Amino acid sequence: MKFGFNQWMTLRQALGFAALLVLLQVTCTMLFSGAHGLGEGYSKLLNWDSFHYEKISSQGYSFPANGQVSSDDIHAGKANVVFFPGYPLAGALIQRVSGLSTSISLLLVAHLCAWMAWSYLLLILSRTGMTRRGCLWAAAVIAVYPSSFFMVTAYTESLFLAGMLGLIFWSDRWMKSGSAVSWILALAHGWALSLTRIVGFAVDGYPVLCDFFRKRVRFASIALFLLSTATSVLFFVYCQHRFGDWAVYFKLEEIGWQNQPLYFAILNPMSYVPRFFFEPTVDSFSRSSVTFAAVLFLVWARSEWKVRKATGVLSETRLARGLVALAMFYIALTGKANSNMDSMLRYTLPVYVLLIMNFAELGWRPRANWKFALFLATCLGIQFWNMYRFTHGHWVA
Repeated sequence: MKFGFNQWMTLRQALGFAALLVLLQVTCTMLFSGAHGLGEGYSKLLNWDSFHYEKISSQGYSFPANGQVSSDDIHAGKANVVFFPGYPLAGALIQRVSGLSTSISLLLVAHLCAWMAWSYLLLILSRTGMTRRGCLWAAAVIAVYPSSFFMVTAYTESLFLAGMLGLIFWSDRWMKSGSAVSWILALAHGWALSLTRIVGFAVDGYPVLCDFFRKRVRFASIALFLLSTATSVLFFVYCQHRFGDWAVYFKLEEIGWQNQPLYFAILNPMSYVPRFFFEPTVDSFSRSSVTFAAVLFLVWARSEWKVRKATGVLSETRLARGLVALAMFYIALTGKANSNMDSMLRYTLPVYVLLIMNFAELGWRPRANWKFALFLATCLGIQFWNMYRFTHGHWVA
């Protein structure tokens, strides 16, 4: 059959395009490392938090016997119960099965999950009626986001995105067909989410939100939500059993990064002032992602209102995805507002992914004009700079 970009995307094509995207991300990141040889370049994909995950994966959690913890202890890895166990556990599993080193195993997990995330993204979009061209444009706009290269580093980005998009994909299939297998697969992705990051429970609520907007209540949706959060609960039970304090994760977050929740930070206008106006550091671009995300939320809300006014119809899945994105944004902003918006460029990546998916479903198509070219160039420029800094040992996002 003759290949055409305006045709529907099949499963095989989605998997193939996803593999190409991962290969492109890995290649670009390694090129910016300036390393000599593939082995050295590949090892540059580990840095900063990667070494904490590596230690947890190979040696388990560490915590001072006397219970006295300083910020230096956390950053040195002597008290590392500040990272959820999903990613280190996945790395340990791959290491035992393959016999490879822990660091390589962690990277294999990241790359496999990045492939899964891109595949789910393309499949979800194609099932909304989008052509291959539209799906690939949406994927390209996501790929240029300044922190998307973290999907192929030894970080949790790809595992979380794979879990998030997998839960949405299989939940949609279950809600449409009633298949028990789809429900179980959605639950498995929910477990991965909740075991990877604390904001996973916000995504776990996706099927309940869909039912809410459809004005119905189903026990199966509620059960899916509650059971999906079980792995987070088990982590806190483990902390209570092992360290005698179920809240040790939150306490270490506060000691290490001053992450005290500011619940009304989302209403503070100063949260949205672009940091590069008054903070002359490279990190100001990371903190300014809060402003960009807020603008995207406003544009999406306006677009939905215009569709509602014109057709009288709203998509329950788009609304559910939008609220999930808002919940993740709120949780991240609440926790990071007191620590100068540190790492927000990474935490807004899944938010950005869901909003771009909504824009694509609303019929958005990029126009080849100077505005779109400037957007792509700006995002790619910041991402390339972040790639360079990350692979050369500097803190990024």
